Amino acid sequence: MLFIAALILYAASTPKTVMLEDDGLFITAAHTAGVTHPPGYPLYIALGWVASHLPLGSVAARIHFLSGVMGALTCSCIAFLVLRRTGNRLAALIAGASLAVSQHFWSQAIIADVYTTNTAILFLCLALTQEAAGRKDTRLWILAALAFGIGLANHWPLLILAGPVVFAYAVGAKSDFWHRLKYLLPAVLFCAAAFYAWMVWRSHQSPTINFLGPISSWDAMVDFIGRDIYAEVDTSINAGIVDKLQYLRYFSIQAVLQLSPLGFLAALWGITVTWRRGWKLGVLGEAAAFIASSFLLILLLGFDYEYLMVAVIRPYFLVPFGLLALWMGTGIDSMMRTRRIQGRPGALLLVALYAVSVLVLGVWNGRSNYRPTDRFAEDHARAILSLVERDGVLVIHGDGYVFPIAYLHYVENERPDIRLLTSEGMGFNDRLVDPSWGSEQKNDVALKFFNESPRPVHVLGQDAIGGFGQRHLGFLRVLDSSVESSKIQFEVREEAVSYFKRTFEMGITEDRWVNTMRNLVLKTYGQFLGYVMILDHPSVNRQAEEVLALAEENYWSLVGMAQSLLEYGEITHANIANEILRKARQISTSSRGKKDLARERYLEGLAQHKIGNTTDAKARFIESLEIDRSPSNPARRFLE
Repeated sequence: MLFIAALILYAASTPKTVMLEDDGLFITAAHTAGVTHPPGYPLYIALGWVASHLPLGSVAARIHFLSGVMGALTCSCIAFLVLRRTGNRLAALIAGASLAVSQHFWSQAIIADVYTTNTAILFLCLALTQEAAGRKDTRLWILAALAFGIGLANHWPLLILAGPVVFAYAVGAKSDFWHRLKYLLPAVLFCAAAFYAWMVWRSHQSPTINFLGPISSWDAMVDFIGRDIYAEVDTSINAGIVDKLQYLRYFSIQAVLQLSPLGFLAALWGITVTWRRGWKLGVLGEAAAFIASSFLLILLLGFDYEYLMVAVIRPYFLVPFGLLALWMGTGIDSMMRTRRIQGRPGALLLVALYAVSVLVLGVWNGRSNYRPTDRFAEDHARAILSLVERDGVLVIHGDGYVFPIAYLHYVENERPDIRLLTSEGMGFNDRLVDPSWGSEQKNDVALKFFNESPRPVHVLGQDAIGGFGQRHLGFLRVLDSSVESSKIQFEVREEAVSYFKRTFEMGITEDRWVNTMRNLVLKTYGQFLGYVMILDHPSVNRQAEEVLALAEENYWSLVGMAQSLLEYGEITHANIANEILRKARQISTSSRGKKDLARERYLEGLAQHKIGNTTDAKARFIESLEIDRSPSNPARRFLE
């Protein structure tokens, strides 16, 4: 019953089209049986391929439904574990339902991503292991081993972190487990190896999504599965102990809130009761998995604590939230059995209290997780595609832009006349450069291609490219031989103006990914408006008058305008930029990250430098470097 109810909830609230995060990547890769970013997630891709061919709505909705199935399975497994531990159906139902409607878990059960699959496999392993130990059933032991093995082909780092609880449950069976280890371990390794071998094979079949290209050697396979490419991404030069403490604080607050404060109190009581009842090894395993998947994970990662990174890290905590739900069910059962509550009226009152808590959670979290009409990512992708000329080539720079566009192009067959490429060579099997090349070699090959391409080349997410005449369309540039070399012409296109206005008017949402992309859209068009201000052509000014007025009310558009004025304008434009930046500082925004703030200080320093105030300029450059110490910070070259 719980499985069906959760599945109906997720099916009703799931988006019908592509979303942000990794949604577009996983949908497109799954539909084409491709190879996604390291470590490849071959299990999810295989399951997604099956789901994508079911006759149920759009391809996006089908793969979102897969995540919903895995979410419902997770909740059902937790309810089963509570039931086996307590014999209390109501406590089991409340525990599973609380997780089902919790904000973070629900949000991952309605998009294409690997996290609910990870929790489903983990808690299925626990359920199978517990049953195997109780029944002395060899088949259940084998099923548990096979489940853990295929789980390693989904998100192996998170499953390994949660591994102590599986081990503790298995060892709790005493000799029964050790006796079978000689064939359980090979079963685990075989399942994981089979899926990864399939992934390597697929990388040589030229699938549409082939993130780094063919995996051609043992070392390349180890690096790919080991996520070697993300070694620097997972660690920021600016992150320190304060960032880790802020993440620890964030997780601690979410641990209290996700199942409601009442649920958290029940969970604390539940783990205490389980320990007192003598199942100490199981409790130690659960506690170890909880700590490893939350506090230890935070200490291992080197993320800056900032607006978007909070959204990046929060799906990592689904396992701890699932364990809290397990303890919560045990705690509710124990409270129902206490002398003060024991008896039908008292027990029913306690159940009613927690049932209301589940209902309140569902209504509250439904505000942000009911998303069948959410089309932000699709609208952005369509806006970009509408600007690409017939038979054009679109070269995309930056992960945020790529995969919603790829979904429309490759899955929904939108704009089949164009060719999609990425500037770094990652993502598509059709690539301009090899991801392993150095930046100089990539640049040389790209410039040669731009010069020789018979098709119009459009560039998205990248600043001006030297040596080429360009037409700027607001959100992307067209390399145009009819325009004088290194010059830029500006076209105030109606479709770009309309999209900017829609994005501006939508306001802030509760989705950090959407807000971050919205900020980028507004900043990008702000940069275009800065160019328009430099050009100062009467007819273009009239066309841009309305959007200029809107841009002056938004922090991100103002920063974009100031950036263009300072990087491509004269001294008079520096004075205008200085005033724009002053106005931007007066507009508060919680979505600004460290690099954004450092960029703002750099631009203020650049304005002062151009005006001639060298002392103030130096102070701003120093501030910028104190915020962002990375080599890419342009303030560094002014101080050196």
